[in-house]
Order: sequence, then C-alpha cells, then structure tokens
Amino acid sequence: MPNAQSPSFILELPLVVQPTADRIMLGRFEAGRRLYNAVLDEALKRLDLMRQSKAWQAARGICKGKARNQAFTDCNTCFGFSEYALHSVATTHKNAAGFAHRLGAHETQKIGTRVWKAVSEYVFGARGRPRFKGRNRPLHSLEGKNNVANIRWNADTGCVTWGTLALPVKLPTRDQDPYVHAALKSETKYCRIVWRMENGRQRGLVQLVQDGIAKKGRHTGIRSKHYLDLQRQIAEVERQLAATRKKEHGALANKIFGLGNLIQTEALSYKAFQKNYGRSVKVRAPGMFIELLTRKAESAGGKLVELNTRRLRMSPYDHVSGTYAKKPLSQRWHRIGGDDVIVQRDCYSAFLAKHATEDGHSSSRLEEGWAVAEPLLERAGACRHHESASGLPKGNPTGAMPSESIARKKRLVRGLHRDAVGINPESPDAPRMPAFRTPWL
Repeated sequence: MPNAQSPSFILELPLVVQPTADRIMLGRFEAGRRLYNAVLDEALKRLDLMRQSKAWQAARGICKGKARNQAFTDCNTCFGFSEYALHSVATTHKNAAGFAHRLGAHETQKIGTRVWKAVSEYVFGARGRPRFKGRNRPLHSLEGKNNVANIRWNADTGCVTWGTLALPVKLPTRDQDPYVHAALKSETKYCRIVWRMENGRQRGLVQLVQDGIAKKGRHTGIRSKHYLDLQRQIAEVERQLAATRKKEHGALANKIFGLGNLIQTEALSYKAFQKNYGRSVKVRAPGMFIELLTRKAESAGGKLVELNTRRLRMSPYDHVSGTYAKKPLSQRWHRIGGDDVIVQRDCYSAFLAKHATEDGHSSSRLEEGWAVAEPLLERAGACRHHESASGLPKGNPTGAMPSESIARKKRLVRGLHRDAVGINPESPDAPRMPAFRTPWL
C-alpha cells in the first residue's frame, strides 16, 4: 500500500546563481530534457505494443470488475508498463548517455515518475498524447525525493546543495517577511529547482516542499452564538424542505402511476433550468422528480419515454389546421384552428404529448382523441367556447405547493403566488381552475 501523504505546502525562494553555476545548471536541465524524451519514447512504444496485444484486446471485452482490472494489471506487468519499470528505463538511459555526473538517482527516478503520470492520464483519457520537450519547450524543473541526497536544503547555511553546486538563497529579514521565517521552521520534505524567464533573463528559484500547513495572512474565524443559532435554523429549514419535497414527489408520482405505467414527457435540460431559475429549481427539483418517475416506472414494468421537443414542437402546433404558430410566453391560451374554442396552453401540450408517435403528430389520432379530451378539459376549466370581447385570457389561478411555504421562510423562491409569466390570475377573462397549476420557474 502507498504511504499516507501528510499535508504539505511550497515555499518559493530566489537563488543567487553565479555565471559558472548557471552554465552547470543549464547542462543539467538539458540532460534532464533529453532523458525525459528518451523515457517518454520508450513508454509510448510499450503502450502501443501492449494495446496491439491479444491479452489487451481480451481484457477490454471483460465486464467491469476485479477480473477486468487484474487482466489489465497482468498486461502492464508483461510489457513493463509501470512507474517502477520506467524508473529502471530512466536509470539505464542515464548511465548509457553518461549523465551520471549531471543527474543523481533521485532526479532520474522523478523524471520517470513524471513520464508515468503524463502517460497514465493519456491512457485514461484525462489528457492528450504527451509531447516531447524541444528547445522551445524545455524542462523547467528538476526535483529530488527527500532532503537527504543530491538536491537538499541546508537551513544552517541558507544554501541549496545540488551535487557539487552550492546555491545561496536570498532570504528576507524577519521584519521584512515573517511568513518566510515561520515557514522555514517546518520540516523540508524535498527540494525542487526551477527556472523562469523574467525580463528576458533566466532566473533560478528553489521550491521547498514543507511539511504541514502554512498560509500567509490566514485568520481564524470566530463564530458567535447568534451565528451558530442562525446556522442551526437554516439547517432545520433545509431539512424540512428536503423532507416535504420528497413526500410531495412520491405522492405525485404515485398519483401518476395510478393512471398508467407508460409516461410520455418532453426531453428538457434541467441543467439549463438550474442556470436560469436556480432558486425555484432548488425548491421544486424537477430533475429529481423525473428520476423518481423513471425508477418507479422500471419497477412497475413500465417506462418513461422522453419525446423529442425540437421535432414535435408541441407548444406552437395546432392539430386542426396542422400548422405551427409561434406564441410568446405570455400567451397562455391557444385558439384551436382559429375558431371560438380556446384551451390552456400547457394542457393542450400534454394532450399532444399523449397522442404523439415516433414519426410525429398523427392528425387522425389527434382528431379522435380531441373528441374525448375536449369535454373533459372544458369541465375542468382548461377549455372553453365563445371568446369574450376583451380577447384571450392570459392567466390562470395558481396555488402554492406545500414545500413552498417552507421555502418562503428563507426566501428561497420568488413569486410563489404567480403563474409562469407573472400575469394577475384575478383577470376577469381568466377561467376558474382551482385544481390546475403551472409551476413557476
């Protein structure tokens, strides 16, 4: 098992690099770049050969589980595709190239680890195929594995020792930067030598990976009794909201399944709802309700069918004339075929969804179904004849869900007594529909 990693932070300090030391460091970074390319080339070759093998192809056909994982592990072992195998590759290439006086064992192994991480992310699809480092994309850092060998920090002398090089560190005084001196009291795990271009000049830096946590300017917050009491109240409101919403979802789902186990609904983007109507979606959770319907439908031997919203276009469609007429969101009532029959927009869309087919809208099915649905909708107040002189009604009475009374305590939603477009439900032209409600998002 890998050792548990303790928390750590990085302290970056500038180095004093003389021209002679600068030339030596450039040679070591160039050796590291070439070694990285050699190890990466070998790793990619082994990966390509492994993917072409029959054992790899057979492992891909196994169902996910321990057997599949073990099959891939055996492939990795057979082709030497592992982190420790790349350590050996890096050491072999370093010795063959004569870089033993430039790079130590720890830097060499860390180069192998860097290649392994890059190739592993490529294998699992987290990033693209790793690229080789050229002169325009050089290696910018080399690091050790501990503070004992090769690259190490000496707190007594204030220098970083890298083999035969002694690189002094520019340390501010305690008054200038007390954070640096406080951070240096922590134990140093290992060191990383870094170089950057600043103002057209190459600048050397050391990054000390220290044990523990240290943050400059960190403040410890003090929570008052009033704050803690308010926090408990908010938690209780959220708990009640979640419990009530779950109960309402279950009751509504059971009521729907009392009518049948084949449910047809429009395919909607609930993430878009969250983006545009965050508070309302938080209270009502339409995506969670659809997930509940799907699960209950599968348990009951039925299914939930999501209809293609863009292809069917149920809101602007008229089954009598067979035409599509785009309506503004504020127009909540639809005139059937241009005559005196008007129907509530959402109820009419539900009627179209009930009779929709995979090929689209069927005129014969809709005409037959409308003969049955029209009197039912008229009795419920969602359809009527003889339009009034003032024009189409624009709203319908709404009622708040039980969970909204809980949400109102913390003002989680707005407009709990308004319809979808904020029209006054007390309009004289609005039909009386005490049982129907369009959720306001």
